[in-house]
Amino acid sequence: MKDFIKEYIDRDGDLVRKNSKGEYHSLYSPAIEFSDGDKRWLQNDKFHRLDGPAVDDTDGYKEWWYEDEWYGSSNNGYTQEQFIKDFKILHSNSLIKDYQKFFAELYQYCGSLDNIDTKILDNLSAGSRGIPLPHKSIFSKGKGKK
Repeated sequence: MKDFIKEYIDRDGDLVRKNSKGEYHSLYSPAIEFSDGDKRWLQNDKFHRLDGPAVDDTDGYKEWWYEDEWYGSSNNGYTQEQFIKDFKILHSNSLIKDYQKFFAELYQYCGSLDNIDTKILDNLSAGSRGIPLPHKSIFSKGKGKK
C-alpha cells in the first residue's frame, strides 16, 4: 500500500494528503492537519490508526477507529490502552475462525489430521498464539463528538 501521492494546503489553510483516487490517505502521518492543530488519520477515506487516536484535537478530545469502525472517545473515558484490549479481543475471534476454517479444509483434503506432518502443525500453532497487528466522514470540524 502506497502512502499519499498528493499533499497540499487547501483553501482553509489545512494540510491535506490524498491517494491517487483523491481519497484522504496517509500511512504514517495524519491525512488532514487542520490549521488549528486538530488531526485526522485516514487510509483510503477510512478512519484508521493503531498507534493512537484517529481523531486527535488540540482541546484534548480523541476518537479511536480501525478500518472505519469507531471504538470509543475520550469523552467516554476511552484510552489507547482500552483500544488495544478491545482490538485484540475483537480481532482474535476472527483470527481463530480463520484458523478453524483452514484446519477444516486441511482435514477434508488429507482425510485426517494424522496424515499431516506434525512439524507443520507445530509451526502453524506457534504462529497462531499472537495476534498480528497491521503496521466516513469526519472531514470537517463539526463532526459531532460522540
